[in-house]
Amino acid sequence: MSEFSSVPSPTPTTPPPKPSPWAQLRAELKKPRAPGKRIAYPPIRNFVLDLMAEGRRKNTINLAFEADISDALARLSAMTAPVSITSFVAKSLLLALDENPHMQAYRYGRGELVLFDDVDLSFTVERELDGAVLPLAFISRGANRKSAAQLHAELQAAKVAPLGGTGQIAAAEKTFFPAPNFNPRPVRPSIRYDP
Repeated sequence: MSEFSSVPSPTPTTPPPKPSPWAQLRAELKKPRAPGKRIAYPPIRNFVLDLMAEGRRKNTINLAFEADISDALARLSAMTAPVSITSFVAKSLLLALDENPHMQAYRYGRGELVLFDDVDLSFTVERELDGAVLPLAFISRGANRKSAAQLHAELQAAKVAPLGGTGQIAAAEKTFFPAPNFNPRPVRPSIRYDP
């Protein structure tokens, strides 16, 4: 007899039965909620999401570049009127679009391009509305006819302009977003039809 024969062999243990998926779900639902508070979802956020969805459909120019802006900063500091980097880069883009109008052409039907005389430039401006900070679109109409200082002044004014007048959210648009059951889908085809 060997020395290991006196040690009893281990009895096989069966794992405990796994709870059913329904039991697991009930156990999860009984857990306490994470601490926090609930606040009302601002109705304007739905409006902002609709505007962003429409904006994705339009032709856009996205820029990603690296540049030495030391000369630009020297020029900006020498200017008498205040000009931000944003308005300086925007004016540079506008000058390039003025020289190359096909860059902002809109395809109309199958065989035509619409070459616009004016360049409208869209900016995202952070605004506070009903205690919530929201990104709202601001469109500078005829921006190619404005200086960098004028663009800067428009952007600064857009940050504090009252909503519901002209600009970011027109009065007609502001009447729709608080409506509880307003469906913007019927209005969208008219927005999409003509740029």
